[in-house]
Amino acid sequence: MDAATRAAKLTEDDALALDERVIARMQEYGMMLHRVGHGWTGAAAGYVGNDWEPMKSLSRGGRKDWLAQVNGKRELWEGVAINSELCYSNPQARAALVEEVVTYARQHCEVHALHVWMSDSYNNKCECAECRKRDPSDWYAMVVNEISARLKAEKLPTRIVFLGYVDLLWPPTEPKITGDNVIFMYAPITRCFQHALDDPKCDEELSRALPPLNKCRLPRTNRMYAEIARDWKRQKMPDSFLFDYHQMWAVWMDGMGRDIGTVMAQDMKDLKDMGIDGFISCQCVRAFYPLPFMANAMADMLWDRTQQIRSYRNGIMSAAFGRHAGEVERYFAGMVRAFKAGNEHEHRIVLGDRSPAGRKKLMDIASAAEEARRRFSALARSEKGAVRRSLELLAIHAEHVRIIAEAHVAGIAKNKSALKAMRGAYEKRLPVILRDFGQWIDPLIAGPVQQAFSAAERTAG
Repeated sequence: MDAATRAAKLTEDDALALDERVIARMQEYGMMLHRVGHGWTGAAAGYVGNDWEPMKSLSRGGRKDWLAQVNGKRELWEGVAINSELCYSNPQARAALVEEVVTYARQHCEVHALHVWMSDSYNNKCECAECRKRDPSDWYAMVVNEISARLKAEKLPTRIVFLGYVDLLWPPTEPKITGDNVIFMYAPITRCFQHALDDPKCDEELSRALPPLNKCRLPRTNRMYAEIARDWKRQKMPDSFLFDYHQMWAVWMDGMGRDIGTVMAQDMKDLKDMGIDGFISCQCVRAFYPLPFMANAMADMLWDRTQQIRSYRNGIMSAAFGRHAGEVERYFAGMVRAFKAGNEHEHRIVLGDRSPAGRKKLMDIASAAEEARRRFSALARSEKGAVRRSLELLAIHAEHVRIIAEAHVAGIAKNKSALKAMRGAYEKRLPVILRDFGQWIDPLIAGPVQQAFSAAERTAG
């Protein structure tokens, strides 16, 4: 690929053309097509936005009077169309939203599951006197029921996916969602990935009750999310799935106080008990790191939840690491233990400990990680194929663990010059990693390292 090709920007037309190629291949294989998500609300009011950037100027054709009234004002939420809500007590605004969805469904009969999500924000629902008469989920249910009825009336085969998410997490009180052409999607975006979703000990002091309008505080632990999922189970939805984020952000901290692959496996086994029928992973495409277990467990536990996690894991790890599987597991389990602070459900890791003992533990982690990096790099050179590549990826993991630990040590020591040098070195190192391992690792691998540098710089003052 030449420099001009690399520098060229992907246009919207390019993206749509690529979509068509993917859709054609999906149809060839008999796969279900899901499309859209956020964006309907702003578009219904005449404000089309395909990203999360504030709009520089408002469309002249936009219906500002249809937007949610928050803090006495009707305007795009933080200037972003995709994050904005409507005044759902306004029949015209609600009808426009329904029409927007139905028109799309009519024009895209190839779509099996059409996702009709509200805004990608929260605490931004309309506060006008009429909207206050119903809870936000009740207004959402009314919209979903109207869309469902329209699709049935027009004999369109499309099914509507609606979303339990942020302040729409709680089931509606009245009206119920009644259509048989709807699918419930549950998205516990702020959950904990140190523990399985259905772990009752993963808890915090937070009321499970529906919060007051625009006063939603989202849970950071899992018990409440699992209990609300069971509340939805009592709504008797015709179909449902969990939409979760193990391999979006959390994966890049795997092994650092948590074993997310084992959490993934348990979550897949627990879905039916929570009243959920399936799973869609909101993730980076290239997330085969640091172990191959998570991606495989996600797939295999979905179709056979009777499998035992330990024996299944042994098979995957042996296939990936060959005769080194035991050593790899000892390294990984050791790092999970080393990063934890307090008991299993305190949700603390050593990165937040600035005490002398914490500094000593971080130095020990950095030393052990560097030793592991050298060891796995050497073993990789003696192997071939998948085993070699798996060991190389694990060496990258150990390198990242070392950098993160050393950054926090430098912060505690208030060594700003060391931090500056480390940040510069990593900025040079990252492109090399992505060049050599870009098929398996997403650029988001840099996220935890950048966060460590930023936290350490704040500590250094």
